[in-house]
Amino acid sequence: VQATTPTFGVDAVRLLVEHGCVVMDRDDHGRTPLHWAASLGLLEECEVLVELGKEFVAKEKARMTRVDAVGLADNPFDAEDDIPNLWDFQDKQGNLAAHLAARYGYADVLRLLMALDAKSIGEKNKTGLTVAHMASLKVGNEACMRTLEDVCGEGVLDELKNRQGLSAKDLARKRGGAGGKATISAKTLIVAPPECLQHYTAPYPHERDDEPPPPENVNRLRV
Repeated sequence: VQATTPTFGVDAVRLLVEHGCVVMDRDDHGRTPLHWAASLGLLEECEVLVELGKEFVAKEKARMTRVDAVGLADNPFDAEDDIPNLWDFQDKQGNLAAHLAARYGYADVLRLLMALDAKSIGEKNKTGLTVAHMASLKVGNEACMRTLEDVCGEGVLDELKNRQGLSAKDLARKRGGAGGKATISAKTLIVAPPECLQHYTAPYPHERDDEPPPPENVNRLRV
């Protein structure tokens, strides 16, 4: 749908919120709509969700101030209490929306989220990875790594460490990067001795154009 109607996602979000959906709500994975939009690289949807999240926080603070003014005892918050912003929510794995944008290589979404809170680059998820480390996990993710340096400062990819004491650049090098630069490259090597060709998982070898589609068989290895 989005490929043919670019505004569908934005219109759908606004319509759902207009009819009572709350942008701060989470699913069973602890993810907000912003988590999902960031993981899919939906920049316009992320922008409108951030806007709606700010509106929600402002209205909630105003409501709490009014409640405090009349002295209702059942108010669960004080007016001075911090209400988390939408981009501050962590899912059950401890990921911010920025972690997901970085992991899946969406530099424009990552720039939006880092501009809201550059310090969140150092926030660790439950596996001890920062936003910067998540960016280094994806092969060819130079755009996200450059974005992090642009927004959060040159050298940030060297300074932040994971639980093993590795920086984001260290992790990138371990995954095939070279020269200490914010670049990642990798090649795949398949090692298969001749005995593998004797492993038959079907009564006879199938061809790729056979019907129905072939099960796993020795021709897979040849391909």
